[in-house]
Amino acid sequence: MAGALLAVALPAVLIVGRRASAEDVEGWPREMSGGGYTVVMYQPQLETFEQNEITARAAVSVEGNEVEQPVFGVVWLTAVVETDRDERWVEVLGVRIDRAHFPGADATHERQLADFLELEIPKWDLGMSLDRLLTALNIEEQRQRAAEGLGTDPPVILVRNEPAVLITIDGEPRLEAVEDTDLERVINTPFTILFAPDAATYYLYADTNAWYTAPAIEGPWEMTSSVPAAVDALAPPPPEPEESTEEEEAAEGEEAVGEEEIEVGPPPAIVVATEPTELIVTEGAPEYAPLAGGELLYVSNSSSDVVLEVATGRFFLVLSGRWYASEALEGPWSYLPSDSLPDSFAQIPAESDLGHLRVYVAGT
Repeated sequence: MAGALLAVALPAVLIVGRRASAEDVEGWPREMSGGGYTVVMYQPQLETFEQNEITARAAVSVEGNEVEQPVFGVVWLTAVVETDRDERWVEVLGVRIDRAHFPGADATHERQLADFLELEIPKWDLGMSLDRLLTALNIEEQRQRAAEGLGTDPPVILVRNEPAVLITIDGEPRLEAVEDTDLERVINTPFTILFAPDAATYYLYADTNAWYTAPAIEGPWEMTSSVPAAVDALAPPPPEPEESTEEEEAAEGEEAVGEEEIEVGPPPAIVVATEPTELIVTEGAPEYAPLAGGELLYVSNSSSDVVLEVATGRFFLVLSGRWYASEALEGPWSYLPSDSLPDSFAQIPAESDLGHLRVYVAGT
C-alpha cells in the first residue's frame, strides 16, 4: 500500500508543497501539505554532533485523499548548522536526507520523499539552545551505551514436535544439603529439583502427586506418582484457591453439566538447560497459516512466534524483543536488527493472531 500511496502523493506534493504555518513551527510534529496529501515529520532523535553537522533520525507519515490511515516510515538526515557559543545557540542552515525507508515503497518513491524534505525542512525555524542540544545528545549516548550492554547473540533454540517443558538451571547445578534429611536441593533454579545421593536419583516436582525422576540432571526423565516420603515432604505447598462469587460458582456448575471427559495425553518431556535456551514446541509437525497477504506464513500449532517468509524460505523468531533468522527451523539462528526485516513484516495486520509482533517491527 505504501508504494502505491507514495507513487500518487509525492509528485503532487513536490509541485505544490508549502512551508508549515506559523502555528506549526514552534513544536513537533511538523506538517507539509499539497495536492491533497500531508507529510508529517515527528521530532527527530539526535545521534551525533561533530564540527558543524548533526545527524538524526525521524519518523514520517504520509496521508491524504483515498488513504484512510497514514503510512509511516523513517528518514535519516544530516543537518549543517552554525553554532554561536557566546549566545549558546545553534541554527540549522541546510539539511540532507541520507536515507528514507517506507515499508512497501520502492527506491524511487523513497527518494522523492527525501528530495521533498530536503527542500522543505530548511524553511522551518529550527534554531535551538546549544545546552538543550548537548543534553539531548548526552541522553542518546547513555541510551546507546545501555543498548550495547544488551547481548544479541542467540540463545540455544531447541525445537520439539511433542509436548515438552523447559527446565532452566543457571549454570551447572549447585547442590545444597537439606537440613534433617539425606537429600540435596538444586539451588540455582526456580524449579524444585532434589537429589538423593544414596539412590543416585534426581527428583523434579511436577504437580500434586506427580514427580519426574532421572539418573542424571540432563535426564532421561520419567514421570512417577510414587517417591520417598522425605522427597514428597519437600514438595512446594499448593496455591491457595481463589475465592469465587455465587454467580461464578453457578456458572461453573452450568459449564460442567454435559461436559465430555477431557482426554489426557502423555506427560510432557523434560528438557533441562544449563545455558540460555528457548524451546519451540509444536503439536506434531509444524503447521502454517497465511499472514500479510500470503507473503508470510506463521507456525499456527505453536505458542512461539515463528514466521516463515514464502519467497526466501527463511524463518524469523522474536525473543525478548529481538529478532533472529534462520534458513531452517532447527537453526542455526542469527541476530537480525528490526530495520532489516523484510518489508512484508510491516504489513502484518494488527488484528491478526500475530498482530502483537508489530511493536517489534521498525516503522510500524
